Amino acid sequence: MIVKLFNRITAFYLKVVSSLGFWPTIITVAYAVAAGLLVWLDTDKITTALLESFPALVIKDGDTARVILSTVVGGLVSLTVFSFTMVMAQLNRAATSYSPRLLPGLISTKSHQVVLGTFLGGITFCLIVLITIEPSDDSYELPGLAILIAVGLSIGCLGTFVYFIHSISQAIQVTNILQRVANDTADRLRELSERDERNQHKEKPDFETAQVIKSSETGYFQGCNSSALASIAKQNDLVLEVVPLHGEFVLENTQLVRLSKEVDDETAGEMKSCFRFSGSAFVRDNYVLGFKQITEIAVRAMSPGTNDPGTALTAIDHLTHLIFLRSKFDDEEIHFDDDSEPRAIIAAVSFSELMYPLLASLRQYCKHDIVIVQKLLQMFDYLFQQPIETESHRETLKREVDTLISDARDSIESEADLKILEQKIKALSCETSSPSD
Repeated sequence: MIVKLFNRITAFYLKVVSSLGFWPTIITVAYAVAAGLLVWLDTDKITTALLESFPALVIKDGDTARVILSTVVGGLVSLTVFSFTMVMAQLNRAATSYSPRLLPGLISTKSHQVVLGTFLGGITFCLIVLITIEPSDDSYELPGLAILIAVGLSIGCLGTFVYFIHSISQAIQVTNILQRVANDTADRLRELSERDERNQHKEKPDFETAQVIKSSETGYFQGCNSSALASIAKQNDLVLEVVPLHGEFVLENTQLVRLSKEVDDETAGEMKSCFRFSGSAFVRDNYVLGFKQITEIAVRAMSPGTNDPGTALTAIDHLTHLIFLRSKFDDEEIHFDDDSEPRAIIAAVSFSELMYPLLASLRQYCKHDIVIVQKLLQMFDYLFQQPIETESHRETLKREVDTLISDARDSIESEADLKILEQKIKALSCETSSPSD
C-alpha cells in the first residue's frame, strides 16, 4: 500500500513539474504573497520615511496611484497576450519546418515559463496593491512602499520582455534546436552509460517465466521506479523483466512484467504502480526520441521542398557524437541487490534497432547527394576509430556502412562523384566487405 501511494505521489509530482503552468503558478503565487505582505507591513511611518528620504519616488495622490497601476496592469496584459501569441506562431513554424516532435520540448522550456510567470506575477502584484488603495475621509491611505515596488516591477517586466524577444528568436533557430536536443540526449546517454559501468561484466540471468503481469493502462511507457521494482523482487526472492521498451506505446492487457515466480495480487498491483505512462514523451526521459528528432530535421532539410543540405550536415555532426555515446553501453539495464544478485532486468532499444531506422531514413533522402554521403562516411570513419567494447555494435556499424555504400553507388550517376566516393571508401579506417561495382 505504501509503495502504491509513493508511486502515485511521484507520478503526480513529475506530471505537475513537467507541465507548462508549473513555474508560472509558483511565481504568480510568490508575487501575490509578497504583495500581501508588503501591504500588511506598510505603515504611515514607512511612507513618511520614504517621503523624507526619497520624495521624488513616492506617489502622494491616491488618484494618481490608481491611474498608474491601472495603466500598468492593462499594459502587462497586452504584453502577455502579444508575447505568447508570438510563441504560438513560432511553435507552428517549428512544427511545419522541422518536426512536430519538437513541440513538447520547446513548450517546456523553463526560461519561457519564467517569463510568463513574471508577467502574470507582475499583473497580480499590481492588482493586489491597487485594490488596497481606499479612501479615508477626504484622502487616500496609500501603501507607499508597495506602490513604489509595483512600479519597479512593471519596469522589470519590460526588461523581461526584451529578454524574451531575444530568447525566442534564438530558440527557434534550427542550429540551436539541434544543439538543445543533442545536449538533452547526450546527458541521458551519459547517465545510462555510468549506470551500465556499475554493472559491467555481469551477465543477464536466465530464468523461466512463472507469471506475466499485464498492463491495465494505455499510453507511452515513460519509465518505471526501478529501485522499487528491485526492492519488491528482493522481498519476494524473484527476478523480474520489464517487457516494454522505453518510449514504446503500450496497449491495455499486453505484457508488462515477466516474473520468475508467482506473486499475489497485492504484490502485482505494487509492481504495476511503479510504471509511468503518458500521452507524450520528452528527450530527457527517452534518448531514442532525441535521435528521431535530429534525424527528422536532417531528412526534412534534404526534402525537395526544403533543400537545405547545410542543416543536414549539422544534424549528422550531432548524430555522430550521440551514436558514439550510445555505443559505449549494452542494450539492457540490470539492477542488483546488496548481495549482487540480479533482481530487475529493464530492456532498452538495441543498438541495431536504433541504427537501422535512422540510417535507412537518411539513405532514402541523401544517397544521391555526394556531399551528404561523404559526411556519413566520415561519421562511420570516426566511429570505427573509437574503442567499442561490444563487438555486436561494431558489426552493426559495418552492416550499415555496407548498405550506405551500395545505395550510394546505385544512386550517384556522375563519374566525378563516383570517383570521390571510391576514394572515401578506401579511406575508411575499418576493413569492411563493401559491395563491388
